[in-house]
Amino acid sequence: MAEGDEDGLDFLRGEGGETGVHPGEEGAAVVVHPEQFGKASDGGAQVGQRVEGQGDDGYAVRAGKAGEGLGLALGEEQVGSEGQDALAAWGKRAANPREGGGLGGPVGKIGHADHQMAGAKGEDDLGKGGGGADDAGRRGRRREGGRRGAATGQAAHDEQRCHNAGGSAPYGLPLLFRAHFRNHPGVATGFESNRKTERNHMRIHAYRALRPREDIVGQVASPPYDTLDTHEAAEMAAGNPMSFLHINHSEIDLPEGTGLYDQAVYDKALENFRKFRDEGWLVSEDRPLMYLYAQTMGEHHQTGLVCCAHIDDYIQNRIKKHEFTRKDKEDDRTKHTATLNANIGPVFLAYRGVPEIRAALAASKQKDPVYDFVDELKVRHQVWTVENTDEIIQLFAEKVPISYIADGHHRSASAVRVGSERREANPNHTGNEEYNWFLAVLFAAEDLQILPYNRVVQDLNGMTPEDFLLKIRALFTVEETTVTRPSNPRDIRMYLGGTWYALTWPAFESSNPVELLDVSKLQNTVLDPLLGIGDPRTSERIKFIGGIRGPEELVKLVDSGEFEVAFSMYPTTVDQLMAIADADQIMPPKSTWFEPKLRTGLLTHELS
Repeated sequence: MAEGDEDGLDFLRGEGGETGVHPGEEGAAVVVHPEQFGKASDGGAQVGQRVEGQGDDGYAVRAGKAGEGLGLALGEEQVGSEGQDALAAWGKRAANPREGGGLGGPVGKIGHADHQMAGAKGEDDLGKGGGGADDAGRRGRRREGGRRGAATGQAAHDEQRCHNAGGSAPYGLPLLFRAHFRNHPGVATGFESNRKTERNHMRIHAYRALRPREDIVGQVASPPYDTLDTHEAAEMAAGNPMSFLHINHSEIDLPEGTGLYDQAVYDKALENFRKFRDEGWLVSEDRPLMYLYAQTMGEHHQTGLVCCAHIDDYIQNRIKKHEFTRKDKEDDRTKHTATLNANIGPVFLAYRGVPEIRAALAASKQKDPVYDFVDELKVRHQVWTVENTDEIIQLFAEKVPISYIADGHHRSASAVRVGSERREANPNHTGNEEYNWFLAVLFAAEDLQILPYNRVVQDLNGMTPEDFLLKIRALFTVEETTVTRPSNPRDIRMYLGGTWYALTWPAFESSNPVELLDVSKLQNTVLDPLLGIGDPRTSERIKFIGGIRGPEELVKLVDSGEFEVAFSMYPTTVDQLMAIADADQIMPPKSTWFEPKLRTGLLTHELS
């Protein structure tokens, strides 16, 4: 038994030395090691349950019902022969797609073509799947669980030899669970072994864009759906039948009071989308291309590469996240994307800049742009076609191992869900289909601008303004001020009772980069303990105001009587965002506001 295998067997046995893989009515349960994950009082989760964080009781993993294989690879190198025997005893159920299939057990190197995996083919014993890795990857259904609904149906595979498997062992687990595995050398996931055979770069892809005619582009392209409410969208689209808001906010064309998630909203979006094509307002590119997208807002200028990113890079955490998603919003964008069969709004991605990529992209700007217009916020948008796509793809393959979601967590999560569902539904899936890709714009991180994301709160949780201010003085150095925007970190401006206050605190060290954020300080010392807003994502007593609206909007909201107190924040930096994502941590909600925003409907990506 190799060094570290005993730890892996401890994990498999769980408490009391019992084997950690248990046959159930439909498959298996996995016991979590008590010292590593807390108690596993339930003995893991039976097949058919959701993968869920169990709070103080640790985490559990399920294998999945018919066609919902977990795709967890356990090799002899990781768990030793004893661990393999425990799995082999469960071979029939692991291999049968009707009884939880998709748990693969290669004898040696994970995903190697010479070591077939048991899985959805229905073979009797582990190690005899004969292509089960491919089927498990195709059949594995993405389910919500762990930190943000990570894909659970991805079989372990070798990138070069099992390309159709659609994922790899560690990435088929909830992200919180996976983070623990990474730090546990004996755990039977094959994490480090598998990583050695994976790609270590981003994949990007040229595509045939569906885009507005050049003479009407300014009338068609719209702000992102999440920057406007229904009333604002209706006002902006009034008198302009070509506005993409008729697709992105199609409820504006339905009777007042129609629910945002009513089926009629999606049906209307599709009807309007088809109309845009029929009217010739949107036309398809005659060949796959990439694009340069430049934006100028005042003195700030940024240029990104419009292309497609791969859903596996999201699943396998090469596209890093820093926010949770809300289920209702993710479900909405998933249904919208599936209904239209298209990504209409791009995901805003950042990467650490590379001089060679900057030089290669600059060549495209030597010709005239295909688009050049100014929007309602006086932001100039310019677009050029990129012809040297093979060179750009190769540069990203060599120079860009990871990217970061700057804006668009719901758009990316929904694109991955749609792609995963279509993999499952396609018996002839190859991995090359267009639904494996989603629309993105990649920017060099050093070129980006983050504005503050400010907060207003409806009430003081039963306190008078005087009592609240007294408690604030006990937590911060407090001074009255006429300066409404903080100019440094560790400085929050608070508007209360017609007066602005500067709240400051000394520098401190922390191994957790999230704790160093000003928004974390506000949440952990004021919003939660004083104002009773424990979860700002779901609380109806707090509202987030994008920094582009400025402190003037905060004064307006508080003076109106609708809100009691406002907080003007110092913006989070791009370096902080990347450090938190690199550490697999999550920022507090609404920590960043990127400007300028990317237009929707400018360069649509169709999924087939």
